[in-house]
Amino acid sequence: MSAPITASEREPEYSDDLAAEDPQLDFSGTRDFRRSKPAGSAAIGWMVLLPALLFGSVFLIVWLGTVGGRAVLESEESFSLAERIKDPEAPGYVAFVLPSPTAFVMLLDAAEQPVGGALLAVAGERGGGTVVVTPAELVLPFPDGAQSLARAWEEGGRDLVEVGISELFGVVVDDVLVQRPADLALAAAEAVPFTISFLDPVVSVAPDGSRITVAPEGVVSVEADDLGPLMAALDSGEVGVNRADRQVKVWREMLAAAPAPTEVLEREQSLEWYLAELARARVSVQLVPLVAADQVGFYEPDAPQIEALIETAVPFPTLYRESRPTVRLLNGVGDPALNERAAESISAGGGLLAVIGNPAQFGVETTIIEVTDLDVRPVAERIAEQLGGALVVDALEAEDDTAIRITLGEDYAQRDS
Repeated sequence: MSAPITASEREPEYSDDLAAEDPQLDFSGTRDFRRSKPAGSAAIGWMVLLPALLFGSVFLIVWLGTVGGRAVLESEESFSLAERIKDPEAPGYVAFVLPSPTAFVMLLDAAEQPVGGALLAVAGERGGGTVVVTPAELVLPFPDGAQSLARAWEEGGRDLVEVGISELFGVVVDDVLVQRPADLALAAAEAVPFTISFLDPVVSVAPDGSRITVAPEGVVSVEADDLGPLMAALDSGEVGVNRADRQVKVWREMLAAAPAPTEVLEREQSLEWYLAELARARVSVQLVPLVAADQVGFYEPDAPQIEALIETAVPFPTLYRESRPTVRLLNGVGDPALNERAAESISAGGGLLAVIGNPAQFGVETTIIEVTDLDVRPVAERIAEQLGGALVVDALEAEDDTAIRITLGEDYAQRDS
């Protein structure tokens, strides 16, 4: 799980000087990290202010040493954090949740024709995540009318595909990664060879109409140069969803064989980076929920199923259009291990976790959900159910940038995960 995160903007960079760069948030729909500018120096006599400045400097040093005054990007949770107080077990700890890195892979064959794609979403600093395979024949929603993924690529290339995929999944796609056979072979070099099993021969049709066996039935060993033909293969009379099912299998086996990196990798707009991060932990690979379209050979997205899928596949998204209410999660027990379980419940309930931290004091007995906007109370009640029960109260006068504020209590800590 970006400043604010859009497909064209960079992620925030944080220095060791909190006074120079202070991440701030605007919760009016998407997360927004802005750099605060240093205040200009005042022209005041040194003879008057020097003692006060000396005292203030000593106080600042002590304060910085106490709170670990740095903005950092490090976490062992399934989400990424920009922390303000470094000790997650300290009262008053607060951290801002960073959006899940998300890319769409556009697959082309050797003739530059679109053969499908896949949404890749990395879960967080710990890696792992979700791959959602989309057939080339999937009809994408556009503001001016629907058209297939293949047609969108042919008419508008990368930019139009980005719009259609963002409309489809409701999340901003950080990167559109166009992969031709040679690109795919290079990106997956660390994952090959791997074995895969096919119930039937994988057959492709050449431009002259002849049928070419790409892979025999049974267990086969896949090398880098085999990936492109396997992803593109479509026999005469075979429907596009069959090819997409094979792509699901190839993605799954390729990621299972990919080595997990032993160190944190610097973020890159490349398939190599996404493969490495996905291989770091558990990854789910599946076909996008779809139904047959009226036009033979095409498929329409199953919108309700996709919405439910994305809530778990991209738990910390940058939303494309409709917004989920933002949530501040406070751990009133002092056990950081509770945060990840609660984060999953918040996402499943329809909330968007934006801030995580601790209240000023621990020892909270009862989990409470405070709603600062009556319009989002139904979401708060769904989150309460996901948490296993919580007291939902209106807090319309509360000064909070988030729509929902949750404080975990001892009752939540004692529940089974």
